[in-house]
Order: sequence, then C-alpha cells, then structure tokens
Amino acid sequence: MATSACYHCGEPVPKTCHYRATLDGQDCEFCCPACLAIAQTIHGSGLDKYYVQRDSNAFTPGQQAVKADYILWDDPKLNAEFVNVSNEITKAQLYIEGMHCTSCAWLIEKYLQQFENANARVNYQEQVLTISWPSDTYTVSAFMQAIADLGYTPHPYEADRVELIEKASQRSQIKRIGITAILMMQLGMLAGSVYAGDYWGISDSQRQLLHAFGLLFSLPLLYFSAQPFLTSAWHSLKNRRINMDVNISLAILGLYGGSITSIIQETGDVYFDSIAMLCLFILIARYIEFRSRYRLRQNTGLVPKVAKKQVNTRYEDTLIADLIVDDVVMVNQGETIPIDGTVVSGMSSADESMLTGESSAISKKAGDAVFAGSINHDGIIHIQVSQLASNCLIRQIEQACTSDSGAKPVVDDEDTLFAGAFTAIVLLLAMLTFIAWQWIDPARAFWVALSVLVISCPCALSLAAPTARSTVQFQLRRQGIIVRGAHVIDTLNKITQCFFDKTGTLTRGSYQITAIENRSDLNNERLLNIAARLEQHSSHPIASAFTTQQHATSSNKKVTGLDDSPAQSFNVVPNQGVEGVIDGETYRLGSLHYCQQWHAGKVPPDQQLLWVGLCTQTQMLAWFCLQDNLRADAPEVVRFLREQGIDMGIISGDSSGEVASVAAVLGIDDWQKSMTSEQKQQYLQQHQHAGAVTMMVGDGINDAPSLAGSHLSVTLANASDWLKSQTDLILINNSLAGIEQSMTAARRYQRIYRQNFIWALTYNFAAIPIAMAGFITPLWAAVGMSFSSILVVLNSQRLLTRQKPAAKKAVKQPPAPAPLAFKESH
Repeated sequence: MATSACYHCGEPVPKTCHYRATLDGQDCEFCCPACLAIAQTIHGSGLDKYYVQRDSNAFTPGQQAVKADYILWDDPKLNAEFVNVSNEITKAQLYIEGMHCTSCAWLIEKYLQQFENANARVNYQEQVLTISWPSDTYTVSAFMQAIADLGYTPHPYEADRVELIEKASQRSQIKRIGITAILMMQLGMLAGSVYAGDYWGISDSQRQLLHAFGLLFSLPLLYFSAQPFLTSAWHSLKNRRINMDVNISLAILGLYGGSITSIIQETGDVYFDSIAMLCLFILIARYIEFRSRYRLRQNTGLVPKVAKKQVNTRYEDTLIADLIVDDVVMVNQGETIPIDGTVVSGMSSADESMLTGESSAISKKAGDAVFAGSINHDGIIHIQVSQLASNCLIRQIEQACTSDSGAKPVVDDEDTLFAGAFTAIVLLLAMLTFIAWQWIDPARAFWVALSVLVISCPCALSLAAPTARSTVQFQLRRQGIIVRGAHVIDTLNKITQCFFDKTGTLTRGSYQITAIENRSDLNNERLLNIAARLEQHSSHPIASAFTTQQHATSSNKKVTGLDDSPAQSFNVVPNQGVEGVIDGETYRLGSLHYCQQWHAGKVPPDQQLLWVGLCTQTQMLAWFCLQDNLRADAPEVVRFLREQGIDMGIISGDSSGEVASVAAVLGIDDWQKSMTSEQKQQYLQQHQHAGAVTMMVGDGINDAPSLAGSHLSVTLANASDWLKSQTDLILINNSLAGIEQSMTAARRYQRIYRQNFIWALTYNFAAIPIAMAGFITPLWAAVGMSFSSILVVLNSQRLLTRQKPAAKKAVKQPPAPAPLAFKESH
C-alpha cells in the first residue's frame, strides 16, 4: 500500500521503499533510486525552480514526459546505468512503453534512421530499444524525444524503473478491461431489451429511449476503452504509416458513427454493444500478450536491493549499489543472495536454478563462489563481494538477453512487412465490399464493409514468429542458456556443420601432469618448483597443472626450502610457451618447437602425447606429460549432432597427438591441430564458401576470429566476459548439453511458428470472404478477430513445457589420466 507520492515523478511510494533525501530542508520520499538521483542532481545544479515551474509531475508511467526530463538523462551521472561509451561509440538501452505489435518496433527502427550513422534495434518482446551512435554527434535525449514524437514513451532501461512502469501498465490495463466489461454488460442489457422488443413488440419512443441510454453508456467506450487504439492509429497516420490499429479504429468509429446515424434517422441497427465487445476482446487479447511478455522478462526483481554489510562487529543495511569489492555481507537462511562473491565463512547449499537451470541445490563452503539471485537454503553464510552490483552475473545475463549480437531475422521483417501490406489490402477490400453492396443491398453496405474491417486479423500474422521465438528463448533461459539475438533460433535450424575447439570446450581444460621425463641432475620437486614459478602469472589452462601439482607434491612430502616467488622478466609467447628468469638463470617452459629453438633435435619420448618442455639455454632439463579430461557430455552431444545430419570437425591450436586421440574417441574424422587463430578462421571460411552453414563452439580468446566469422557462435560460462559479449549463444550452465537443448528447442519453435502462421493465413483467407459475402455481423467479427490473436499467443506458450529427453545411448568414455609417475633419465 502506498503512503505518499514520489517527490520527483508523483508515483505512489510503496511502504517497502526506503529512498529518502532532505532537499531545501524538506524530507522527501522517492519511489526508486533513479528519481532520487535526478532530484539530487537538479537541486545540486541550482535548478530547484524546476519543481516549482513544471506543469505536471515528471516521467510518470503511462504519461508523456516533457522534453526537459529527457535532457536530464544526458548527464553522465544519471545515465551511467543504461548508457555506455566505448571507442567513441555511445550505446544506450531504452524501455519503450506503448508498443503492442512488431509493426510498432519496425516503425521505431525506420523512424530513427533519420539520424545518420545511428544504429537502432528494437527487441519487441523485451520492449527494449538498443541504439548506438558516434559519441560526438547526438545526445540520448534527442532519440528519446524522437520516440516520443512517434507517440511512444521512452524510459531509461533500469530494472527498478521498468518494474514500476510494467506494474503501473498492468494496473491500467486491468482497470480498462474491468470498466469495459461493465459497460459491455450494461450495453448488452439495453441491446437485449431492444431485441426482445423486436420479438414481443416495443414502441418507437421506448426504442429510442433505450438507444439514447446506449449512446450515453457508449461515450466512455470511445474516450476511455478505445483510447489506446485511436491514439495509436492517429500517430501512425500522422507519420504516414498504416498499423493494425488503423483498421480497429476505423471499425470502432464506423460502428459508432453508423449507430448514431441510425438513432437520428430512427431506422437501421445500432451496434453500441458490438463496439463494447470489440474493445473488450481486443483489450483482453493484448493483456494476455502483455502478460506473456511480462512473464518472459528476466525477473531481476528477485535480487534484493539491500544487503547486510559488515561494519566492524555489526551489520548495517546497505544498498547493493553502494557495495564495493571486498566488502563482506551476511546472508541468512532462506534469503536471496544479493551480490556475486566468495563464501568466507559458514556452510550452506544454494539454489542457482534462476541462473543455470540446475534444479538441485549446490553445496557451498568457504572459498566457493556464489551469485546474486541464488537462494541460500541451509545456514548463515558470510560473503566477500567480488563484483559490483552492475557487473553481477545476473545483470550480464539480463544485458545479453536484451541486446542483439547479430542481424535481425529475415522472417521478422517479412512478417512485419506482410502484415503492413495486409492491413492496406484489407482497407481496399472493405472499400470494394462497400461499393459492391451498394448494388446488392445499399442498406447493408456499410455494416458488411465494417465486418470486413473488424474480422481481419493482421495481429496474428505479425505475432506468429516473435511470440513463438521469445517464448522458446525464455524456456532456454530457464535451462541456463542465453540467446543473444533474435536470429539465433532461426539459424540453429539451418546449421549443416559444427566445429569445436578442443581445450576447454570438448575437454575440461583442467590438465594433470601424468609423468615427468627428467633429463637433469635436479630432483622432480625442484623441476616442478621452477615450472610453477614460471607459470604463476599465466592464465593459460596448462599453468594450473604445474601450480596445483607443485603444491600437492610439496605438501605430501613436506618439502621445505623451495622459493615460490614468481619468475622475473616474465614473457608469454602466444601458442609457444613462457620465459622468465629465476635465480639469475633464464628458463623456458613450452611446446616442442619452442624448446627446440634452443635445443634442436631434442624430443620427448612419445610425440603422440602432450609434452611440455623445461630448459635453459644450455640444457634440456625435463619433459612434462600432460593430459586433459574429456567433458562427460561431449560424446552425447556429438552423437546427437550426427543424428541430425550435421558434419563435425575439431580445429585446435594444440600441437600434440591429443587432438587425434580426442577425435578418435568421439568418432570425428575431420580434425586439425597446430592451428593459429587466423588459420582457424580461414578453414571455417573454406567450408562456408562451399555452402556450409557453420556453428563454432569455443571458449578461448584465440577462438574469437573463428567465432566472429561463423554463422552461429557458441561459448561456455568459463569464457572471458569479452568473448561472451561477442557470441550468439552462451551456455551459462557450462555444459555442452546446452547445444542439444538449444537445437531441440529450435526445432519445436519452427513447428509452432508454422502452426501460428498457417492458422493466421487460414483464418484470414477463410473469414474475410465470408464477411464480404455478408454472412457475419460486426459482433461476431469482433469475436473471431480476438480469438485468432489469443490463439496465436496461447499456442506459443506450449513451448514453455519441457519435452521428455530421449533415452541416451551408452557412449564409450576415454580413460582417466594415470597417476603421476616420476621417471628420471639423465
């Protein structure tokens, strides 16, 4: 329940909100952090007269904001959450209020093309506009004003603000539906009395009286219930476009004007009840579609706004936006974890299904990572903050879902253009129908033409693809798979060839040392110590094998006297190895080729295995044999892709025989080793030139060119943040099984989309001729049109149900690495 109004925007402030500030000696309350920040900036800039001189409250949901409010968002302090500047390119995300079909999204994109060098993309299901432009050309307020000129209301894309807007929109829609339903019942009773009078007998004066009451009750219909359609149609025509609301508005105004004419002339039918039913059914259809989108939106509202921060020996409630790295927060049993971090004390289990799709709770102890949005099940834990609130994993997921990494699907543009053309065709058919019926029955010509307008359903045509696609994207999101870009689902159905990187993709990237070929006078512990010190600053997966093994060996044998400080003059040679100085001696640790630059002819015992050499300029010291573990789900994914008729290949930078070993285990004939980033990209392009539609799966920076050049790119959760920002499909659950889940979901989407589109075409091609023939009244036309739109939305919701997984065949697993064996040969 609200207790007061927000000082800035005038919206009700919920009791659960605690945003307050003292401005000019006045204690002010605010509905969200954004309003608080704006008010403080206005007063801090000496512009406090703004609140005295403004005509109305600023930026209220559902109400057109004045231009002054848009200019405020040009301030970098205020737009930091939704505007990003990088390499002299500014990128902003805006929530667009008032869109109700893909034609609206198309109109906004086309209208913003007037801004030279600006790139605008609208995600209709999320209601989010992503726009980028050269930083020195425009301001964000210019784009917001342009969108407002179209009749839509732009808002900064901020989780709190969007949540408030959508809740206000939901309340408004429910109120509109409720009032319209009451009016429809009242008008229905009046119409029923007239119909009964036609059967039992009624005087002309009584009929006119009933019609007069009907006219009175229909006024709120026109000025309240039908207001969204009429406003949208007006803005569409003002911008020389035809959207679906043009048909609806013409039908409503036609029915209303025709009914008034009948009352004045005291002859003909009156259709106030049909107007009410038309408005009600369309409002209900749009509310169902709104609820569908609202459900599909990532529910960041589950993340608390406040955390219990440790301050000396006590805990204080602190906004998560004010937390910094290394702060410590306490999370009680049953509470939602508010921030990404590492457990420093306590034990519990966490439900991370919101992030990864994994339904079972995961054990958490000191040293384990936890993520905002997870639920702490068992006990009290203390968490050291590792990421700012704006960089938490759940925020990254949200940003990935609202932005597009690739081109817009052709099917969307085709459907939108077809729906626009269809609207124009329907108007033409209605006009021709009116002309034709002037010869058949002039008294019915107007009403038959109106029935043609009412019964047509271009909404179903334009919603067929995006509604189904957004639903399947939400389903994949629940399984820990993030789809970046609307084109991804369509492209998944076209893949003919899939290429995998090996290390960290098909394998776990967790190397183990299985043997040491010692060719020096040093003992193995000393060799491991040197290698570990060389690798201390390296982020390569191989580095952890040395640091982990050296720690384990030293602990087990209680070795002392070994220095563990990192090497000096450390240098990384990509795809070769590392070099550094230890105790005045220069060492190299790396590939066969890298070591042979100093020691030509020196080779490891078995070149089919992965060996890493350690040497100085004067002596070859040792060879370390490493083995990586194959991912448990890799064989099953390969089997699935093979059943789908998709060719596969491995393109790896690894120069060892391990590439051939992994390929043999998985049954992949096409494999390449020792490939640089450029060679991977060129190899991919060769297959594309031959007509292949390619998918690249990788997780390393060296995979970036091939991922960017592929028709579809896939990466895992352990990839770098930059790489994840560039790929189309992110497997947050870090499982290759996500590829099978994505392709299966894409196949289901294709079936549902075809059903939606076939239904929309069948309905319109069947219903319009019947209406033109005069067999359908405007009342039943309204029922049919609304039913068609609702059916498309509800059919798409079937994608939210999970199919039972097919029985999995047993797949031969590769042998586990053998325990470390020390072999000394001097």
